[in-house]
Amino acid sequence: MQEAEAEQAIRGLVQELRQARDTLEQAQRSVVGLRKLIDGYVELFPLLESVVVEEGGLEDDDGHPRGMDAAFQVLGGQTGTYMSVHGIVQQMERLGWMPNSSNPANAVRTALERLHASELIEKAKTTAGTVVYRKPVPPSAGGYDDFGEEPF
Repeated sequence: MQEAEAEQAIRGLVQELRQARDTLEQAQRSVVGLRKLIDGYVELFPLLESVVVEEGGLEDDDGHPRGMDAAFQVLGGQTGTYMSVHGIVQQMERLGWMPNSSNPANAVRTALERLHASELIEKAKTTAGTVVYRKPVPPSAGGYDDFGEEPF
Protein backbone atom coordinates (compact mmCIF):
# COMPACT_ATOMS: atom_id res chain seq x y z
CA MET A 1 0.00 0.00 0.00
CA GLN A 2 1.26 3.43 -0.88
CA GLU A 3 0.93 6.56 1.22
CA ALA A 4 -1.58 8.05 -1.20
CA GLU A 5 -3.76 4.93 -0.91
CA ALA A 6 -3.55 5.06 2.88
CA GLU A 7 -4.53 8.73 2.81
CA GLN A 8 -7.59 7.92 0.66
CA ALA A 9 -8.54 5.12 3.06
CA ILE A 10 -8.25 7.43 6.07
CA ARG A 11 -10.35 10.13 4.40
CA GLY A 12 -13.05 7.58 3.62
CA LEU A 13 -12.99 6.19 7.17
CA VAL A 14 -13.19 9.68 8.70
CA GLN A 15 -16.25 10.38 6.53
CA GLU A 16 -17.86 7.10 7.70
CA LEU A 17 -17.06 8.02 11.31
CA ARG A 18 -18.81 11.42 10.91
CA GLN A 19 -21.89 9.71 9.48
CA ALA A 20 -21.90 7.14 12.28
CA ARG A 21 -21.69 9.91 14.91
CA ASP A 22 -24.59 11.77 13.29
CA THR A 23 -26.66 8.57 13.22
CA LEU A 24 -25.82 7.86 16.88
CA GLU A 25 -26.78 11.39 17.97
CA GLN A 26 -30.10 11.12 16.12
CA ALA A 27 -30.80 7.70 17.67
CA GLN A 28 -30.03 9.03 21.17
CA ARG A 29 -32.46 11.93 20.63
CA SER A 30 -35.08 9.42 19.49
CA VAL A 31 -34.56 7.33 22.65
CA VAL A 32 -34.99 10.39 24.86
CA GLY A 33 -38.10 11.47 22.96
CA LEU A 34 -39.69 8.03 23.03
CA ARG A 35 -39.05 7.71 26.77
CA LYS A 36 -40.72 11.08 27.32
CA LEU A 37 -43.74 10.01 25.27
CA ILE A 38 -44.06 6.73 27.18
CA ASP A 39 -43.65 8.53 30.51
CA GLY A 40 -46.34 11.01 29.45
CA TYR A 41 -48.84 8.26 28.63
CA VAL A 42 -48.05 6.47 31.90
CA GLU A 43 -48.50 9.75 33.77
CA LEU A 44 -51.98 10.07 32.26
CA PHE A 45 -52.84 6.38 32.66
CA PRO A 46 -50.71 4.88 35.49
CA LEU A 47 -52.15 1.38 35.12
CA LEU A 48 -50.69 1.16 31.62
CA GLU A 49 -47.17 1.01 33.04
CA SER A 50 -47.76 -2.74 33.35
CA VAL A 51 -47.76 -2.84 29.53
CA VAL A 52 -44.33 -1.23 29.52
CA VAL A 53 -43.13 -3.81 32.08
CA GLU A 54 -44.53 -6.66 29.97
CA GLU A 55 -42.83 -5.29 26.85
CA GLY A 56 -39.52 -4.84 28.69
CA GLY A 57 -39.28 -1.20 27.67
CA LEU A 58 -37.94 0.22 30.90
CA GLU A 59 -34.28 -0.69 30.63
CA ASP A 60 -31.62 1.96 30.93
CA ASP A 61 -28.93 2.38 28.30
CA ASP A 62 -26.75 0.00 30.32
CA GLY A 63 -29.39 -2.73 30.10
CA HIS A 64 -30.56 -2.49 33.71
CA PRO A 65 -34.30 -2.34 34.38
CA ARG A 66 -35.80 0.76 35.94
CA GLY A 67 -39.07 1.85 37.49
CA MET A 68 -41.77 -0.75 37.92
CA ASP A 69 -39.74 -3.33 36.00
CA ALA A 70 -36.83 -3.07 38.44
CA ALA A 71 -39.09 -3.25 41.50
CA PHE A 72 -40.98 -6.21 40.04
CA GLN A 73 -37.74 -8.06 39.30
CA VAL A 74 -36.45 -7.48 42.84
CA LEU A 75 -39.69 -8.87 44.26
CA GLY A 76 -39.61 -11.71 41.73
CA GLY A 77 -36.31 -12.87 43.16
CA GLN A 78 -38.06 -13.20 46.53
CA THR A 79 -41.43 -14.65 45.42
CA GLY A 80 -43.74 -14.99 48.40
CA THR A 81 -41.49 -12.97 50.73
CA TYR A 82 -42.74 -9.58 51.86
CA MET A 83 -40.27 -6.73 51.44
CA SER A 84 -40.42 -3.14 52.66
CA VAL A 85 -39.64 -0.16 50.43
CA HIS A 86 -36.37 0.22 52.33
CA GLY A 87 -35.44 -3.43 51.65
CA ILE A 88 -36.26 -3.11 47.96
CA VAL A 89 -34.21 0.10 47.69
CA GLN A 90 -31.26 -1.66 49.36
CA GLN A 91 -31.51 -4.57 46.94
CA MET A 92 -31.71 -2.20 43.97
CA GLU A 93 -28.64 -0.40 45.25
CA ARG A 94 -26.73 -3.72 45.49
CA LEU A 95 -27.76 -4.53 41.91
CA GLY A 96 -26.83 -1.07 40.62
CA TRP A 97 -30.44 -0.34 39.66
CA MET A 98 -31.02 2.80 41.73
CA PRO A 99 -33.61 5.18 40.29
CA ASN A 100 -32.33 8.47 38.94
CA SER A 101 -34.13 10.48 41.59
CA SER A 102 -33.35 12.84 44.44
CA ASN A 103 -35.54 10.59 46.60
CA PRO A 104 -35.12 6.96 45.45
CA ALA A 105 -37.44 5.57 48.15
CA ASN A 106 -40.34 7.69 46.88
CA ALA A 107 -39.63 6.64 43.28
CA VAL A 108 -39.63 2.97 44.32
CA ARG A 109 -42.78 3.45 46.44
CA THR A 110 -44.56 4.97 43.42
CA ALA A 111 -43.49 2.05 41.22
CA LEU A 112 -44.69 -0.43 43.85
CA GLU A 113 -48.06 1.31 44.17
CA ARG A 114 -48.51 1.15 40.41
CA LEU A 115 -47.63 -2.55 40.42
CA HIS A 116 -50.14 -3.08 43.23
CA ALA A 117 -52.83 -1.10 41.37
CA SER A 118 -52.15 -3.33 38.35
CA GLU A 119 -52.61 -6.37 40.64
CA LEU A 120 -49.16 -7.69 39.79
CA ILE A 121 -48.03 -7.67 43.45
CA GLU A 122 -49.64 -7.87 46.89
CA LYS A 123 -49.48 -5.22 49.61
CA ALA A 124 -49.80 -5.69 53.38
CA LYS A 125 -48.82 -4.09 56.69
CA THR A 126 -46.67 -5.54 59.41
CA THR A 127 -47.81 -5.46 63.03
CA ALA A 128 -45.54 -2.43 63.44
CA GLY A 129 -47.42 -0.66 60.62
CA THR A 130 -44.72 -0.91 57.94
CA VAL A 131 -46.13 -1.31 54.44
CA VAL A 132 -44.66 -4.35 52.68
CA TYR A 133 -45.02 -5.84 49.21
CA ARG A 134 -44.54 -9.24 47.65
CA LYS A 135 -44.90 -11.08 44.39
CA PRO A 136 -47.70 -13.60 44.97
CA VAL A 137 -46.89 -17.27 45.34
CA PRO A 138 -48.45 -19.31 42.52
CA PRO A 139 -51.38 -21.39 43.87
CA SER A 140 -49.62 -24.68 43.10
CA ALA A 141 -46.50 -23.74 45.07
CA GLY A 142 -46.57 -26.14 48.00
CA GLY A 143 -50.28 -25.98 48.85
CA TYR A 144 -49.76 -23.86 51.99
CA ASP A 145 -51.56 -20.69 53.00
CA ASP A 146 -49.96 -17.44 54.22
CA PHE A 147 -49.46 -18.95 57.67
CA GLY A 148 -47.62 -22.06 56.47
CA GLU A 149 -50.65 -24.26 57.05
CA GLU A 150 -52.09 -26.74 54.59
CA PRO A 151 -55.58 -25.84 53.45
CA PHE A 152 -58.48 -28.09 54.54
